[in-house]
Amino acid sequence: MKKRKSLIILAIVVVVIISFFLLGSIGKKEMMELEIDSVDMTQVEDGIYAGSFSGFRWNDTVEVTVLDHKIVDIVSVEPISGGKETTVGILVERIMENQSLQVDTVSKATATSNGFLKAVENALMEE
Repeated sequence: MKKRKSLIILAIVVVVIISFFLLGSIGKKEMMELEIDSVDMTQVEDGIYAGSFSGFRWNDTVEVTVLDHKIVDIVSVEPISGGKETTVGILVERIMENQSLQVDTVSKATATSNGFLKAVENALMEE
């Protein structure tokens, strides 16, 4: 009886772990292949632009400040923490340094990087 109960508990744990893995990987391929378009900054007027992106489990909302056709600030509107905070910080630095969204994604955070970059693109492409 005790052995059977242990096997049932083990089976439940295995199912939960497999489910967590499968749910966590849904949409990852699509996010890894997400196209980030170029933005012609000469066409972007001064101002603060809001944009967001939502795809699978990746969601970002940003405010991008433009002055003299240059990106001078990018703020994540939604609270971020942990590894994503580091990823966003690196991306903001790369975008502002290059004045472009065509930057390298953060190693081992391509899906997260692409979601953030797409939110910035959506802000700047807003008509």
